[in-house]
Amino acid sequence: MPDQQHVPMPPHGLLGLEPEPLWIRYDWVLWLILILIVLLFVWIIYRWARGSKKIVELPPSPWIGLENELNQWEAVYRDRPAGDVYLGLSGVLRHALELKHSFPATGQTLPELRRSLAARATLSADVQQELLEFLSLADQVKFAGQTMTPEETGAWIERMRSWLKALQGDRALVSKH
Repeated sequence: MPDQQHVPMPPHGLLGLEPEPLWIRYDWVLWLILILIVLLFVWIIYRWARGSKKIVELPPSPWIGLENELNQWEAVYRDRPAGDVYLGLSGVLRHALELKHSFPATGQTLPELRRSLAARATLSADVQQELLEFLSLADQVKFAGQTMTPEETGAWIERMRSWLKALQGDRALVSKH
């Protein structure tokens, strides 16, 4: 039997070099994929932890918006045409009535509004009459050109401020008469 040491072996790979296993040749790709997976995992945990700490902001109260609008009209009523001012003031009052009583006061005529207010027992007859008196006066200023002095307008603005506070806070509205 021939000696095993002198038996020529067939060459492996190019120029007789042993081929490397595939996983050794591309091990850097495996390390890169592993690092990317770890980074993705860390990012997901970070986003989840950060997202759970968000503070939910509540929308501002519509009553605050009405008060701000009334303050804006108070600041400019001496410089603006009376029709514009009373249009804005009647809009503020109608929106406040909508918020309080859940009926479409901005889309109603004065007689319709009178019937809607009468159907609700939350306002006394005197207060209803005073609110309707203001809305009637506002219609006369807007559409018939009735003139109002700045002092009268200022007094109506102050009265409207008390109506807004009372409508917002469930306090009883008291007539000034």
